[in-house]
Parts: sequence; C-alpha cells; structure tokens
Amino acid sequence: MSTSTGSDLTSAGTRASVDSATRVSADSADIELPSALDDVMPVYDFQSRHEVAIGAPAARVVQAIEQYKPTVDSSWVTRLLFRLRGFTPGDGTKSFREALESDGFRRMAERPGSEIVFGVAGRFWSVYEPSALDVVPDLAALRAYAVPGACKAVMGLRVQPLGPRRSLLVTETRVACVDDAARRRFTLYWGLIKPASGWIRREMLRAIAHRAARL
Repeated sequence: MSTSTGSDLTSAGTRASVDSATRVSADSADIELPSALDDVMPVYDFQSRHEVAIGAPAARVVQAIEQYKPTVDSSWVTRLLFRLRGFTPGDGTKSFREALESDGFRRMAERPGSEIVFGVAGRFWSVYEPSALDVVPDLAALRAYAVPGACKAVMGLRVQPLGPRRSLLVTETRVACVDDAARRRFTLYWGLIKPASGWIRREMLRAIAHRAARL
C-alpha cells in the first residue's frame, strides 16, 4: 500500500533558497534529514517535488530504485511524452541511472542507501531537446556553468525511513536560470510541460513502489 502526493512550484523572476534539512513526521516523532540536493543546488528558480509513502523498509526501496527500468516500467503515455521531447526509449535493458546518463544527465552527489542527485544543463525549451543539452560532468562543472540564455537542472531521489517497515520516497527537481532571458523562456516552457512532467514523476514513484512491494 502506498500513497502519493506532489506539488509543482514556480517562482519565476525570484531566487528561492532552502534550509539544510528536510523535516518529516514519522511514528509521532520529527526526524531531520540532511539533503544532498540542498548542497548541490541550494538556490533555484523553479521546483517540482513529489513523494510516495511505501510499505517497505528503506533498504528494499533502494533496491527497487536500482532495479527500476524506465522503458519497461513506464506506460505508453510516458513513452510518448518522451518521444515528443526528442528522447528515444531504450530497449528495456537500461537501469534508471543508465537511462538518465544516456539522456545527458550526470551524477552530482550520492549518499549510498538514501539519496542520489543528477544534473544537466542547456536550453530545455528547444523543439528537439536532446540537441540543446549540455553535459556537466561533475558538481564543479555544474556550479561553474554560466552559458547565457541557458539553465541548469538537478533531479534527486531520496529515501527516508518511516519506521522499520515504511519509507518515504521523494523525487525533487530544481532549475536555476543563468540570466533573465533564460528565466523568461523557462517560465513559458514550464507552464506548458508542468502537467506532463508531474505525470512522469508520479508514475515513476508508483512503479518503484510496486517493485519494492514485490521484493
């Protein structure tokens, strides 16, 4: 049994910052968990966050993430949405990490057993998005990225224990725009693709939750 919630927040034209810890309620006690995502991109312009509570221990959820295969576990709707953005689905053998890396993402930070963060940069609103992406090989390159008219984005997956038999799986995306021109373009783009982006992320969480329940 799992329940999911999600939110898509836009703060165009402003700069947002977050605290160094995320607070969740578990078994009538508050637990503060430091976030690697906050270290990677503490200041950003746009944010999307979705989560699902899973009836499985954290170790099993982490195992399910490693086994999750986007092409196999995604619906035809999600595969179509990726095709419309110029991304070609793989043959079903790629893991989540491999699929992201083939699309231009690179690992920015990882806390084994709890959290991983990927990053990419470019002009995400381009008609054929893959050709407009810039690979940033590491965190230093992401922080230094300053191409005029472009943005940089990070996506994190975090597993938080909610007692011995339950976990909270969170995915969060943050986007920082290099300049005002990029911020204006991304505002229009985000308004168009936000519903589809939310669909894809919620479906991913459901698929991982389903795998965790079967382990």
